[in-house]
Amino acid sequence: MNSDVRPGFVRKYVDGEDVSLGDLETAFREAARLVVEEGDEFLPLFERIEKEKERRREKNAALDRASAAASGGDPSGSSNLDPSK
Repeated sequence: MNSDVRPGFVRKYVDGEDVSLGDLETAFREAARLVVEEGDEFLPLFERIEKEKERRREKNAALDRASAAASGGDPSGSSNLDPSK
């Protein structure tokens, strides 16, 4: 038995696997609740999850721009075809 896992606990992710954005959102709300209801000792957890959400959004946006650029589209996401504007 793996000593890193509590009895009765099933890991959802393997080491090195990214947590889903949906799970980050859930953790963010729970961390916020802990800060409000239990105190600011949970603030570092809240801030860490908040930063991870932002990092993930930025990464996803960059991947979207790269995909658009690779397919000949506008990587900025703009639909403005007039380069003078």
